[in-house]
Amino acid sequence: MLIKKVTIHKYKSFLTEKSYTVEDRITRIVGKNKSGKTALLEALAKGS
Repeated sequence: MLIKKVTIHKYKSFLTEKSYTVEDRITRIVGKNKSGKTALLEALAKGS
């Protein structure tokens, strides 16, 4: 299964709806501390 787009709403630090497009080959998750990187990965894990 390939993920093409992720939308998260009301999960941990994502109080408003956020959408992310996932590229075909390599996707990196980059951000400052406490910006929601781990929350994004946890939301993906719960959704599968």
